[in-house]
Amino acid sequence: MSTSSNRGALPFDPSIFGTDEPMGAARYRDELHDSALHKADSIAQVRAAWIAPKASLVANNEVPETTIHAGTDLTESTVGGSAWFAFGEGVVYCPKVKADGSGYPLRVNLAGASSGGDRVDFIVVVAPRREPALQEAWGSTPTGTSKLYSDITSTSAAWLTPDDATNILLIPKTLIDRAAALESSWSTLTDIGGNRTSVQMPLLQVAVFGQTRDTASDPELHGFVCAEYIGGP
Repeated sequence: MSTSSNRGALPFDPSIFGTDEPMGAARYRDELHDSALHKADSIAQVRAAWIAPKASLVANNEVPETTIHAGTDLTESTVGGSAWFAFGEGVVYCPKVKADGSGYPLRVNLAGASSGGDRVDFIVVVAPRREPALQEAWGSTPTGTSKLYSDITSTSAAWLTPDDATNILLIPKTLIDRAAALESSWSTLTDIGGNRTSVQMPLLQVAVFGQTRDTASDPELHGFVCAEYIGGP
């Protein structure tokens, strides 16, 4: 579901702007408007974007976590244990769906650090809006709908490289179907033919979690951007 009806950029001669050549509605739509929309889609449409508050608000200039487990509850020897905690609330969006029923991929960028230099982990989870997001990551190394950043030890904030070395997160049809099944239908009053019409919206949430391997260090989230890459595969 590209926002461009042509699903592509159509070339045009830039000299038309210099000569003030008249432009019809079809030419404007196809060459300028739709081409601009397609290029915007290819760059990706932002669905979630967070940045750290000012240093005067948070000592380490990071996004504060909403739940902190004290003492040994924080110590985990493997990724995917019970020590994950959330950074803020999940962001809900309605994914654009391809002809095969899958969603367009998400392009994820995460900036983080370890507060004390000990190993910490981050994970970006995509789950149905009506399911706890942590179910996607609980108890084992997440796959499919998660982006994992493990063994982060740098104390300097930086854009992190995920474990799979790609910032593209695929949204499978199974996730879309599961999300749609949990949502109520939206109904119109009438369509053109005079009959009521309903539509099912598969609402998804994007949530970020952190995990520590040592109680001396906490994961610090400094920034996060998630964009729906409509020009992607």
